[in-house]
Amino acid sequence: MYSRGLRAGVLLITLLSPLLSTLLPELAYAQELSCPQNLTPTKQGTDGDDVINGTNGDDIIFAGNGNDVVYGNGGNDIICGNGGNDKIYGGDGNDQLYGGYGNDVIHGGLGDDFIQGGPNNDLLYGNDGRDTLLGSDGNDMLNGGNDDDTIRGGNGNDMLHGGDGNDVMYGEEGNDRINGNDGNDQLYGNDGNDRIDGGLHNDTIYAGSGNDFLNGYDGDDKIYGEDGDDRVHAGTGNDYLDGGIGNDYLYANEGDDELHGGDGHDQLYGVTGNDVLYGELGNDWLSGGFGGETDDGIDTLYGGDGRDWLEGGNNDDTLYGGNGNDHLFGNDGNDKLIDDDGADFLVGGNGDDRIEAGIGDDMLFGSDGNDTLVGGMGMDMLFAGNGDDILQGNDGDDWLAGDDGNDKIYGGNGVDHLMGGLGNDILYGNAGNDHLEGGGGDDLADGGEGDDWIFGNDGNDQLYGNDGDDVRIDGGSGMDKVYGGNGNDWLTGGRDDDELHGDDGDDRVEDYFGNDTLYGNAGNDIIVGGIDNDTLYGGDGNDTLDAGNGNDMLQGGHGDDYMSGGDGDDRLDSRDGIADNDFIDGGNGNDACLSDPDTSVLCE
Repeated sequence: MYSRGLRAGVLLITLLSPLLSTLLPELAYAQELSCPQNLTPTKQGTDGDDVINGTNGDDIIFAGNGNDVVYGNGGNDIICGNGGNDKIYGGDGNDQLYGGYGNDVIHGGLGDDFIQGGPNNDLLYGNDGRDTLLGSDGNDMLNGGNDDDTIRGGNGNDMLHGGDGNDVMYGEEGNDRINGNDGNDQLYGNDGNDRIDGGLHNDTIYAGSGNDFLNGYDGDDKIYGEDGDDRVHAGTGNDYLDGGIGNDYLYANEGDDELHGGDGHDQLYGVTGNDVLYGELGNDWLSGGFGGETDDGIDTLYGGDGRDWLEGGNNDDTLYGGNGNDHLFGNDGNDKLIDDDGADFLVGGNGDDRIEAGIGDDMLFGSDGNDTLVGGMGMDMLFAGNGDDILQGNDGDDWLAGDDGNDKIYGGNGVDHLMGGLGNDILYGNAGNDHLEGGGGDDLADGGEGDDWIFGNDGNDQLYGNDGDDVRIDGGSGMDKVYGGNGNDWLTGGRDDDELHGDDGDDRVEDYFGNDTLYGNAGNDIIVGGIDNDTLYGGDGNDTLDAGNGNDMLQGGHGDDYMSGGDGDDRLDSRDGIADNDFIDGGNGNDACLSDPDTSVLCE
């Protein structure tokens, strides 16, 4: 009936077909194992619609060209449907079943079966056993059934179901739908716009080319979008998602998920769980708290390259902008926002946040909570918001502004502008020619190195010029204490009772309103009082003291001093135990003038 050599070849194909499809899937499919026509059949159909029953042995059945029904029954059978819309049942044993032309329905039955559908729209069922199913051309439905199956859709828009077991499935050409069902499955979309669902357990999904929809469902899944604009859903479990090339949407779900946008302009969304999101290349949108979950986990977001938009969720999230001009929003929770290159916009939101700028000209906003804002290497703008905040400019010419709360503001290197806001603030200009304004509240401002402008504004302030020739130090409203520090400084008070110290250098110290106390200290100083009752101390150096109106007290100190009492009943004292060349002019009023010898006195 048939030669022993041909029979051995058939058995070899029977044994190796599942193995070839698993280990060498591309090679196995490229061979397109069609019905071996060189075999001698044990049963032969006609061109009519036949019902053919095999034996319990190893049968070779050629069905013919009609719409046939074929039962292999027991044994390792080879059944070829050939033409027509056939129904083929392999039965028990490891069978090879070929549909041929027509819309065929093929059931493998028990055993490890090889099933190929043919060029039309076929329904293939592996049933029990480790089966290999090939759809070939047409829009096919392939169902692996129980055990570990290998399924290939072929050309056309196919539906693949793995069933139970650890299955390997390939959608191949066309817009396919693939469902892993139970087991740890490997699912490949290949070409076309595919929908792939992992099902239960730990699945690995590769979308391939096309705009695909991927869902891991249960288990710890690994999902790769590859080429195309894909939508990727993590499902439950701790999942790994990679969008690949294209503009992708990636959604985490329950569990601690890791999302990678890949190339393209991607959108990544964390949900519940402690998620890690990587935008990577492209202008990406990353959100740690998608879906309005109250407890959306502690998330970490990395923008990567491109102009990215990052939003934290309700918990304590960490956001890294990366390269590009990025927008970072911490939202609720005690968040950490860190920028790298680019001109970035960072907002802490609610909670006690830490916000760090990088290279580039950045804008940082603290919002609610006790925040820490740190500038970078560019010309940064830092805004404190509500709460007791810390602002630090670092390198560059920065703008730093407090708001509500008692803020600490540090200028750093560069020419900085510091504004305190409404609370009791502390301002340090540090290096550079800085501009400091205390704002409302009782503030402490220290210009640091450089030629600084310092304004106390409202409140009882303490102002320190420190090093450098400070352009102006003005106490503003309130009872202020002003210290010039080293350098040649200009100090002015406000409308209340102020205390001004010129310190070292040739200073100009003046206060026109309030009962003020003015100290020139070392250097050749000019000290000017105002309309109220002032006290002026020249200190060391050749000083000029002009009290103005009011009942004033003037003391020259060491050096050749000029003192003028102005209007009012003044006390002028040039005594220092040294024969200096002082000049005293009491001015109008009943004045008392005290002097050493060699002092020129005009006192009434």
